[in-house]
Amino acid sequence: MSGCGHIAYWRFLAFDVVGTLLYTALWVIVGRLRRRGGAIGFFRSHGNTRWLLLVGPLALVALIAYRLWRRLAVRKR
Repeated sequence: MSGCGHIAYWRFLAFDVVGTLLYTALWVIVGRLRRRGGAIGFFRSHGNTRWLLLVGPLALVALIAYRLWRRLAVRKR
């Protein structure tokens, strides 16, 4: 990823670590705020969220498949 963004590896690594810490802290805070019912209670009260857990990974797989298909199509020319 650092090569795609044309940034130095050390800078990419620093951004990656900071982003990971922020992302983790966000979910820990959300977990603390929603502590009563836990994860099961959250998904029962937010039924549409389950669709995000299904559609999100499927969208990622579709994007990767599309990019690979495009890369192969360009090589064949």
